[in-house]
Amino acid sequence: MFFNRSPHKPSFSGQRCRVGAIGKFLTGLSTVAVLVIAASGVSAASGEVQPTITSTDASFVIPQGAQAPPIGTTWMLKLQDLTSTKLLGTATFTTTETQPTAALDIAVPTVEGCNFQVDVRTTPPGQPVDTKSGSFYSDLIMVVPGCGTTPTTTTTTTTTTTTTTTLPTAVTTAPPTISTPGSVDAASVQLPFTATYGTTAAATTTASELPFTGANYPFLGGLGLLLVGLGSLLIRRREVKLLSVGRPGDSDLDR
Repeated sequence: MFFNRSPHKPSFSGQRCRVGAIGKFLTGLSTVAVLVIAASGVSAASGEVQPTITSTDASFVIPQGAQAPPIGTTWMLKLQDLTSTKLLGTATFTTTETQPTAALDIAVPTVEGCNFQVDVRTTPPGQPVDTKSGSFYSDLIMVVPGCGTTPTTTTTTTTTTTTTTTLPTAVTTAPPTISTPGSVDAASVQLPFTATYGTTAAATTTASELPFTGANYPFLGGLGLLLVGLGSLLIRRREVKLLSVGRPGDSDLDR
C-alpha cells in the first residue's frame, strides 16, 4: 500500500520568531537591570566609601588607609538637584600629615521632588581644583522626602503640681447647763468663799483714804452752847419741881 503525503507541510518559522523576540526582550530587560544596579553600586563594589544624605545635610568622611589617595589630595563633595540639574553646593578639603581625614558637609535645601545626587571627587596634589577636576571617587542618588526640613521631635514635659488642702477649723460650742431648784443637792452645794480680811482691808483702805480737813470749830462751839443750854434747862426744871412740891412748914402756916 502506498499512502499519499499531504502537500501542506507544518511551518515552525512563526513560532520560532515569537520565541526569539521574547528571548531578546528578556535579555534586554536583564541587561538594563544589571546596568542600573552596576551604576548605583559601582562604589560599593569597588570598596570605596559612599557619601550619605538626610533631609537636612549631605556628608562624607574622608577615608584613611593604604587604599586611600595620598596625603595632599583635595577631596570635593558635590550636591546636585537631579530635577533641575542645578549644582546646589560644594565642600572641599586637602589632607595633610597632621590631619589626614575630615568630614565634609553640605546643607540640603528644600527643592521640588527632593531628588539628589551626591558626588565625591579627588584631585591629586599640585593640580587646580574645580567642580570637574580630578577623578570620580563615589556617589549616591536618592530621593529624600521632606528635604530641607528638620525632623519633628516630640518633647514631653512633666509638670508637678503641688496642691495644698486647708482643713476647716472645727469649733465646738458646749451648751449651757441649767440647774433647776428641785435638782440641787444641798449637801453638794459649795458656798463661795468670802475673805473677811478682804472686806476689812477694803474698809480700812476706804477710811484711810478720807482727806483730813482739820477741827470744825463752829460746830464744836455750837455743840458746847447746846450742851450748856440743856444743862441750864435741866437745872431750872429741877428748881421748879422742888418749888411745886413745897415745904412742909409752909402748908401748915397757910392753914
